[in-house]
Amino acid sequence: MRARLAAGAVLLALLAAVAPGPARAAATDATDYLRVVDSARADLEASPPDLAAARDAITAAQRLAPPPGGALAAVVSDLSRRPPDVADAVTRLRAIGDVLALPAGAAPGDAGDARRRLEGVYREPAFAHLDRVPSPSLLSRLYDGLRRLLGGLTRALGPAGSLLAGGLVLLAAIALTLRLLRGAAGRRMRGPPEERPAGGDDPEREWTAALTAAAAGDHREAIRRAFRSALLTVAARGRLPVDPSWTTRELLARAAGDADLVAALAPAAAAFDRAWYSGTAVGEADWLVARDRCAAVRRLASTHRAAA
Repeated sequence: MRARLAAGAVLLALLAAVAPGPARAAATDATDYLRVVDSARADLEASPPDLAAARDAITAAQRLAPPPGGALAAVVSDLSRRPPDVADAVTRLRAIGDVLALPAGAAPGDAGDARRRLEGVYREPAFAHLDRVPSPSLLSRLYDGLRRLLGGLTRALGPAGSLLAGGLVLLAAIALTLRLLRGAAGRRMRGPPEERPAGGDDPEREWTAALTAAAAGDHREAIRRAFRSALLTVAARGRLPVDPSWTTRELLARAAGDADLVAALAPAAAAFDRAWYSGTAVGEADWLVARDRCAAVRRLASTHRAAA
């Protein structure tokens, strides 16, 4: 009996020795990743640039975030050129750091507040009902009804009678459509003119307007102007053609082929949507977060896009 107890104690000791400790949360890996990326950027900003140390740091970062890694792959491509494109690599690494930097006062692994913020974003009107199948429009329902009616007439009246009945139904449908269109046009003409926020097409002027609005305490308008400046910069530098009518979801879908751009655009767009559509109060802290995210998009728009 004593031998069995001794053997059991030895087995438990061995299990305790080889068992993994508390899981290093993904936040720890993310913090290490950001530290290594910042180290690579510092190596490249040294005078002269330490290319060997920067490559070692990038290799270490890739071990923490294995391929596909669009952002780091582009940096590796920059450093593989002859001569190496150090300036572009530094710009990319700085953009990665800006996107992944923790908010002021946050601690690695403190995901509770971030999760609550994310849940709040998904509850906002701009992101509501993303998975809901849209109901058929009035014209679609009208078309389906006419198709069923014509099918029944063809079976009941034969070819000749169905042609005559079909012609009558078609004329009635045209008359109804014209009436609906005239009614919609009349409502538009009688309604008040749509109020459009003022805005230009110069990204630098929009950025200056954002800083001016922030200094005046209008943080909501400042975020709108900063995001406009980021999108105008993206379009002006040829990184992505931008249509003002796109929703946030459509914008990110169009940018899906550019991993670097999506990584920077997504948090900037989320900050804008929260400020502009949620109806909640917008303070200086919200403006500072949105400003840094939009600035990261503006810097990234000036870099060369990595080859696919």
